[in-house]
Amino acid sequence: MNMQASTALPPVHRISTACEKLAISRATIYRMAKAGTIEIIKVGKGSARVTDASLRQLLTSKIVAPD
Repeated sequence: MNMQASTALPPVHRISTACEKLAISRATIYRMAKAGTIEIIKVGKGSARVTDASLRQLLTSKIVAPD
């Protein structure tokens, strides 16, 4: 049995990378996570990552259609 397949993380981004992509602060990322707007996964001791799926969903929801 392949143990790696069952414990593999989804694609994730560092908090700093997500902040750059969204042009927001670290504090805002954590507020958004607390509000359920973006998903954060805790990895290791004191580390966190933003899931790729939630980052993409947030970015696509902010796209404005041309008039």
